Amino acid sequence: MPETAYVEDDLSVVERVNQAVGFNATNELCARFGGRTFYVPANPSDKHIITILLGKQKAMRLGELIGGQSIELPALREVRKIKEEDRICRLYAIGATDREIFDTFDISKSQLDRLKKRNKSLIEAYIIIIDKNCGLFSSLKGGK
Repeated sequence: MPETAYVEDDLSVVERVNQAVGFNATNELCARFGGRTFYVPANPSDKHIITILLGKQKAMRLGELIGGQSIELPALREVRKIKEEDRICRLYAIGATDREIFDTFDISKSQLDRLKKRNKSLIEAYIIIIDKNCGLFSSLKGGK
């Protein structure tokens, strides 16, 4: 059984897949296989799911770069969660209230308290960035 690839040559598996097939194809693979381990053949057939999803050329490039390995890509729901937490942090940095966060996101008070505690340094860093860039994230408060 092949080893699962996590990090090789200081590049994450996601970065290596992105190098081989590009951003959109990497997102497609994350959407379909994210959160699970799957095998990448060195020479995917025309009927292999990776070839069907990405096309022959990209499937072959992926096979050349990491073929013969089982890989695990992040699930898009994890990426969405991280992006949502980041947006909440930026909203706090521009002065959003708990009520505004509750109204915008499906989040409980206890979840929000944990998020603020866990991301206190990030929120402070965003405040510094905003001060230096005169409202860099100001469009976020309006939900745009």
